[in-house]
Amino acid sequence: MTVRGEEVTGPGPDRAMVFQDYALLPWRTVESNVRMPFEFQDLGISESEKDKRVKECLDLVDLTGFEKSFPYELSGGMKQRVGIARALTTHPDILLADEPFAAIDAMTREAMQAEMERIVMETGQTCVFITHSIDEAILLGDRVAVISYRPGKIKEIVEVGFPRPRMSNSEVKTSREYAELRDHIWKLVKDEASQTNRGNRMSTKANKNSQVIETDDPNRIQDIGWTFREVLETLTRFCCYKSKYNYIFYSVGVADNLRQHKLFIPSKSFRHVC
Repeated sequence: MTVRGEEVTGPGPDRAMVFQDYALLPWRTVESNVRMPFEFQDLGISESEKDKRVKECLDLVDLTGFEKSFPYELSGGMKQRVGIARALTTHPDILLADEPFAAIDAMTREAMQAEMERIVMETGQTCVFITHSIDEAILLGDRVAVISYRPGKIKEIVEVGFPRPRMSNSEVKTSREYAELRDHIWKLVKDEASQTNRGNRMSTKANKNSQVIETDDPNRIQDIGWTFREVLETLTRFCCYKSKYNYIFYSVGVADNLRQHKLFIPSKSFRHVC
């Protein structure tokens, strides 16, 4: 990968990251967390310039007045705004955002999407934004790069031509053009969405021997190639229900909560053990 013709071999001051989780140091205040990049990079700027940048970034994300607050005193949306301010304080050329709103609730997510759009509009910041949401991609992006399943390659780059602001313009999402664009992207990703690592693995195993298991011996589940460790690891992505030693697994999906692989059907009643 190259940036302006130069190969990227590691982190650099021209790039900053907004993480999926908040990645804040709990013993530091908001101001101290935002100032942290200056401790690891020598940008050749004075202390007064650092103070100015921190203040400007906190103003930009609407956190003025919370400089001395600690992360435990903030809401999820406010914590993520601290992360955005921290990334912007070094004035990076490229902002990398790895599903930054995945950990917050739906209402806060929409508010943060509007904040991100406003920040990009005000700063002209180049942003590479990773998301699994088609709507988020259309509303925030100028171009949407659809990535294929392994090996990950760019399947298509889709141009988004809607005027900004989009989040505050209800006519964008209700337009025929938006629906057509969303449907086009969904057709590109729907086959990829069904091929998660766990889902693909479970589907393969199910094809070997897909049947209801009724036994008093829990190790019987190994007959289809599963160990109990694999079962427990799978609970992080799949729901498991248990009636005596009968099991049902189904994937919760990676797009629109599609349940993709029903492997076992429990008999009678069952209790939730996730």
